[in-house]
Amino acid sequence: MHDPVRDQSPFIENWKQLLEEDIARRFFSEVVARARRATLLFDVDYSVNGTAIQAWTAMKEFRTKDGCIS
Repeated sequence: MHDPVRDQSPFIENWKQLLEEDIARRFFSEVVARARRATLLFDVDYSVNGTAIQAWTAMKEFRTKDGCIS
């Protein structure tokens, strides 16, 4: 814990070089393809404000505009 922190530069440079190689592109393409097949990805683009998430989790129940409980 008291040892000096290692210089991350070599790791970062190696990581950049790895990502430029074809093997990295093929690997990540396969990861995405498997996630798609397992329906873990969505094609819908959206974002949520962290404040909204906190508010939603604090609610005991959520009612839609028509009064239904979700």
